[in-house]
Amino acid sequence: MGAKTALCGLLIVAAPAVGAGACGGPDFSSGGGGASSGTSSSGAFTSSGTGGGGGGACPSCPPATSPCKTATCDAGQCGFAPIAAGTPLADAQQSAGDCSIAKCDGKGAKTTEPDDSDLPNDGNECTIDGCASGAPKFQPKPVGTHCSTQGGTICDAAGKCVTASCTDGSKDGTETDVDCGGPSCSPCEAGKTCVGGVDCKSGVCADATKTCKAPSCTDLMKNGSETDVDCGGSCPLPCGNGKQCAVGGDCSSGVCSLGVCQPPTCSDGVSNGSETGVDCGGTCAAGCTAGEACVGGSDCISGVCLGGTCHSPTCSDNVMNGSETDVDCGGACKPCTVGQACGSNDDCICLQCSSGICCTNCDVNGVTDGNETDVDCGGGDCPPCGAGQSCAVTCDCLLGLQCCPNAINLVCGAVACNQPCN
Repeated sequence: MGAKTALCGLLIVAAPAVGAGACGGPDFSSGGGGASSGTSSSGAFTSSGTGGGGGGACPSCPPATSPCKTATCDAGQCGFAPIAAGTPLADAQQSAGDCSIAKCDGKGAKTTEPDDSDLPNDGNECTIDGCASGAPKFQPKPVGTHCSTQGGTICDAAGKCVTASCTDGSKDGTETDVDCGGPSCSPCEAGKTCVGGVDCKSGVCADATKTCKAPSCTDLMKNGSETDVDCGGSCPLPCGNGKQCAVGGDCSSGVCSLGVCQPPTCSDGVSNGSETGVDCGGTCAAGCTAGEACVGGSDCISGVCLGGTCHSPTCSDNVMNGSETDVDCGGACKPCTVGQACGSNDDCICLQCSSGICCTNCDVNGVTDGNETDVDCGGGDCPPCGAGQSCAVTCDCLLGLQCCPNAINLVCGAVACNQPCN
């Protein structure tokens, strides 16, 4: 038999021992007839053939020391040959789930190459198992994915199975944004994601962007500092009667009682309704005192409204006020004349007050008649006469004048003639 290369690790030659071969097994080089065969449980190979031809036979060679080598016997010499480069190792020699595949390098050693189809498994139902260029990669599943390990119910942003809560720093469960919104958590601040108004502190979820809007005084919602819908609090518009309030300033009436705005009254201690001052003026019976606001004289006790302010009574304001019994006369003012109202004789220039009217016995007709000393003056029934008018006694003259004779008769004048008023 000629020279032969065999897989010594898989082939055992069983034959009568003739001598030791170069591989340490039986030597069949001296010939001999007949067939020979054998088996081995140690990874050696079995050979059969006919002896007698001479040449090296395959003895029992040691098995290959690498899965990427094969045992050989060449011309009676045991050896090893590399398996072709790129040959994958058997499944039993692969590491499953390591994102790589083991192959032979053609030099008798094994090598690994990336294999992104050899997916790993981290045993976490909250991650997506994958490979990236031959390296395991575990990406968290979407937050809120249902899970059932470790007593949890949903996956969080870190890829852990947790029990959803409103304080876990993740958008999970029924939340519309991180730890807010939904039926279980508190409403979200402005700018956070929402589904409806109930998800927002302001109560307003923008339809276009599905984000919570900041409170405003025109959004038809009671939010922010408002005490009722779009009124009170920091809104410029006060609330009407019956609306909720916190303080009087929240109400158009200025009166907040038991958290509700009250209608104006003339005894609520607030300037409201038609009042021009506090509980005075307008439709209130009471007039306002000096210094309080007014629209017209009727708003003031004095009847005098100047520049939107009530003024104290004077004897020259063309209004009957103060102690006056008629317009700017009587009382503390100058005496009233014929026909003007009076309270006593002292209120009248004629010192006659009858039935509340001054000088009722004086017939004012433009002529000197009756007891008059001159036209419609003097005589006790009419007002005193002025300077130059005729008189009978000083009492017929205005205060400060005396009735003195001139070249013709007695007249009222400033010249002292010691005529008493009697």
